[in-house]
This record gives sequence, C-alpha cells and structure tokens, in this order.
Amino acid sequence: VKHELAHLALDRALGQSAKRWLHEGFAYVHSSEWAPERLNTLAAMAWSGSVFPFSDIDRHFPKNESAVHKAYAQSYDFVAFLVRRGLYKETGESGNRWPFRVFLKEVAKGATYNDASLFAFGVPFVSLESEWYENLRARYLMIPSSLFGALCWAIAAFALVFGFFRKKRSNHKKLRRWEKEEEEWRTEAVFISK
Repeated sequence: VKHELAHLALDRALGQSAKRWLHEGFAYVHSSEWAPERLNTLAAMAWSGSVFPFSDIDRHFPKNESAVHKAYAQSYDFVAFLVRRGLYKETGESGNRWPFRVFLKEVAKGATYNDASLFAFGVPFVSLESEWYENLRARYLMIPSSLFGALCWAIAAFALVFGFFRKKRSNHKKLRRWEKEEEEWRTEAVFISK
C-alpha cells in the first residue's frame, strides 16, 4: 500500500515530469521493501558492468523478465542513492534528504533533470549517474572479498575444532593403552609375587 501511495504522491507532485525510474525508486524508498533477489541483481550489475542508461528506462521499460528485474533494481538503488547523497559528494553527509527534496521541487517547477541536478546537487545529471555506479561497484565488489575472509575464518574454525577432537581422541586412546599396560603390569606383578 505504501508503495502505491508513494506513486500517487509523486504523480500528484510532478505529474508528467516524473520519469519511470524516479517513480519506481521513489515508491521503493517510501515503502522500504527488501528483497534478496534485488541484492543479487545489483551485485551482478556491479560485476558485469551492465547497467541501463536512465534515458533508456524512460523511453522503453524492458519487456523480458530478467531485464525488468534489472531496471527495477537499478531504479530503486539510484533513487536511494540520491536520497542519501548530500549536497557535496566529498563530505559524506546525508543532507537529511534536503538536496533530493530540492531536486524534486525543481523538476516540479518544470526544470530539466540536468538543471535540477545542477541546482540541487551541484553536478550534472550524468555525473550523478557515474557517482551512483561507482557507489554500486564499491558496495558490491567488496562482498566477494568479505565472503572470502569469512570462508577463511570458517575453515580455520573447522580445522581448530577438528584438531581439538582429534587430539582428544588420540589422548583418550593413549590413556586406554596406558591403562591396559598398567593392568598387564599389575597382572604380571601379582603372578611374580605368587
């Protein structure tokens, strides 16, 4: 319901000026839907380098299923990036969505997306696309290295546990052997004393 209400609110605010990727991303940001498939799609996009230009998403939304998932994931992630991005890329401050709000207000007034981007974020729209893609790659290219590190730790933990139980078993066998030898020695000592 929140997703659809967000579509209605954006349509009311921007009308025909709202592009398809903005509609889908805006609705996602306000409904906070989470799907593991989307993460897989974004990771694949980061690794393969295949993203849609946003102008292509506006002109003709893809028809086949995998391309549709990709277009939705890209739209969601890009708008979430715009919401988080502050006025200045370098500071890392979120701007409390202020630049994104200014961007939407400028589009509502009739500004082009490039002019609205320059006014709200201080960079052309194409630069925002590039920043988003760099951000996407930075986030999702780190996953395999962290998974590799986790795998190394898991293997080390398994080896440690395996070694512990193997040593414990070896010690147990040694104790049984000593007990057996001690029993034999006692039996011999009793036999000799008789």
